[in-house]
Amino acid sequence: MDGKGLADLALCYAARGDLKSARERIERMLASEPYDLGTEWPQTCHWAAARILRACDEDLRATALLARARASLDAVAGQLEPSDLRAISEGLVESRNHGGVGTGRMAAAASGGRFGTGNEVA
Repeated sequence: MDGKGLADLALCYAARGDLKSARERIERMLASEPYDLGTEWPQTCHWAAARILRACDEDLRATALLARARASLDAVAGQLEPSDLRAISEGLVESRNHGGVGTGRMAAAASGGRFGTGNEVA
């Protein structure tokens, strides 16, 4: 299984409350460096690992993986034209206005929250 598959599986285990299995998948993913090759959105591998490790109280490792996710995202953003960035920004604002990006567990995790039930309000 590739890095993205392991990351997704880990998030599913964590959502069910099985942090032991989630952590095992993340450790397996991290051991297969470079685990993000060929992944359309490589930052999601780092982000998922950070979420699981933070839920397991490994804040230092989680912070390092969030930094990797940010660097990966910044590398992609650096290749975009200003008009593309405006379109993305406008799309995110529209999505937030309709309950999309920025709500629930993802926003809670991004803001430093622990793994929750999925019913949290950002």
